[in-house]
Amino acid sequence: MGYVNAKAPSAVYHLTPKKNLDAIIKAKAIKRFGDTECWFCDTLKNLKTYMEYTVLQEGKYYIDKDQTAKKYPRFEADDYVVLRLVPRSRQDRWVRWMQVVSPKSSAEMKAQAEEFSNSKIGYRGDLRFTSYEILSVGDVLMGSETPWKENAEKRKQQYFYNMRVEAQDVKSTAYALPQGIRGSVLRVDSIGYVVVKWDDGRILPVDPDKDDFKILTAEELYDEKYDVMQAEFINGINRNVVPSLSLSALGKAYETQDMQYMTEVLRSLHNEFVSAYESDSVYEDMDFVTVPAVVLGANDKIYLALLTIDVSSSGELWDAQFFTPYGIYDSSENNNHKAQQYMKEAFPYKYWYTVRYDGDIHTDMDDCPDKIKEMLTSVQSTQTMGEMEL
Repeated sequence: MGYVNAKAPSAVYHLTPKKNLDAIIKAKAIKRFGDTECWFCDTLKNLKTYMEYTVLQEGKYYIDKDQTAKKYPRFEADDYVVLRLVPRSRQDRWVRWMQVVSPKSSAEMKAQAEEFSNSKIGYRGDLRFTSYEILSVGDVLMGSETPWKENAEKRKQQYFYNMRVEAQDVKSTAYALPQGIRGSVLRVDSIGYVVVKWDDGRILPVDPDKDDFKILTAEELYDEKYDVMQAEFINGINRNVVPSLSLSALGKAYETQDMQYMTEVLRSLHNEFVSAYESDSVYEDMDFVTVPAVVLGANDKIYLALLTIDVSSSGELWDAQFFTPYGIYDSSENNNHKAQQYMKEAFPYKYWYTVRYDGDIHTDMDDCPDKIKEMLTSVQSTQTMGEMEL
């Protein structure tokens, strides 16, 4: 009978060696490799049938397209994966090749030829796809689609869109996932795999029956939420404040104690905090948090800094990064020697920060100079101040 037109499928399955994955995913296409068509299966059941007629016939003879007799090689399932692809294609290019058999063939032979022909579907040209999922060969061979669909429906009740998970020991996917990497659930696929967009950008599924991964607890989600906010705060400073910061103007303001430029910079730092945390306050359930601050040095000069405080220890100072005419000076790293020398006469110092935190026990408003009170008041009407001798 030869070629017949076929209805365009919404998704197809493709068996491929793991070593080809990088090239396929990068190209977002399955190439024909010299044939007129590239071939797929439109259901997992048909893929299983196709494999039973081909790669699982290892050691048996077959006739290739050049009419040459060849033997099927040994099939190592662990060296292969199955790709579920959503095609981006022309609807009129799908075909089936109906195997031609002799009219004298047995009824059994004719039935097998028809079953094999219907197990695969071809696309004329290179097939480009919009999205993909990676399935293990073992799961494709485990049986009919019915148990998978039932399993998938159960798992859809367990794993929701955007649920956060963490990999512990994941081996079912083609690419190794490092222990501890986190990601967000996208969906549960047709055979019950949990498809996850991992934080490194990859979209890879995990198998709850084989892989060790966990759903993040409410406490872990809370900590993660503040880690993200903290990172966004620092990124916001590097993106929006540092590029426009004039070190020479800052150095002049420090020397003359002109509060105007310092207040402008402080307001920018404070605004980045509010933007990242969607609040102007520090809460008791936070852990370590970095806040914009004003420092009064032992030399009676005023400086700007970012202070990291330990909320679990009532605001104990953990780290300090000072804005200097020579760049940032991190007191815990000492990697900017000019800035370190510049700040040398400021130690020991006292500090006050712009955000509210009622749990800080290092508070002494009576010891806050009027100039600093005015700076803080202009940034925020009511401030909580912290103080610590270093």
